Amino acid sequence: MLTCMVALLFLPHHFARAEARPERPAATAGRAAGRELVVERERRLLQRTLDDLRLERKLAERDIGELERQTDAITLLESPRREEDFRDLLDWYYRYLDWLGEQEDEFDWELAELSASPSADGEPWAGRFGAMAEKERELTEELREKVREYSAEQKRLAGIIDRRLLLQALFADLGERLALLEKRLSDRQRPPSEKE
Repeated sequence: MLTCMVALLFLPHHFARAEARPERPAATAGRAAGRELVVERERRLLQRTLDDLRLERKLAERDIGELERQTDAITLLESPRREEDFRDLLDWYYRYLDWLGEQEDEFDWELAELSASPSADGEPWAGRFGAMAEKERELTEELREKVREYSAEQKRLAGIIDRRLLLQALFADLGERLALLEKRLSDRQRPPSEKE
C-alpha cells in the first residue's frame, strides 16, 4: 500500500514532465512563426518606405521639369535675379533628388537582402529612420529659408510696383492739371471775338 501511495505521488509529476516535452517543439514553432512575422513586418516596412521614396522622387522630378521649363521661358528683358533664383531652387531640387536616389538604392538593397536571407536580426530601423528624418528636416529648413528670401523679395518688388503705380497716378493727375491750365491760358489769350 505504501508503494502504491508513493507511485501515485510520483505519477502526476511524471505525467507533467511528459506533457512538457511536447510543448517544446510547439514553442520552437511559435518562435519561428514569430520570427517570420517580424521578417514580414520588416519586408512590408521596407517596401512601403521604398514606395514612398519612389513617389517622392517622381514628384521632385516633375517639379524640376516645371522649374526648368520656367527658367527656359525667361525673356531677356526680365530681371537676371529671376533666373538666379530659379537656378538656386533647381540646385536644391537636384540635391534633394540625389539624396532620394541614394535612400531608394539603400532600401532597395535592404529589401533584396531581406528577401535573399530572411532573418530577424533586429536591424536598428529607428536610428535609420531618425537619420532620414533629420536630413528631411535639414532640407526642409533650407527650403523654408529660400521661401523667406523669396517672400522678402516679393514684398520689396510689391513695394516698388505700388510706388510706381502711385507715381504714374500722380503723373497722370499732373498731366490733366497741365492740360487744364494750358486750356485756360489759351482761352485768356484769344481775342474776345473768338471766345464766343
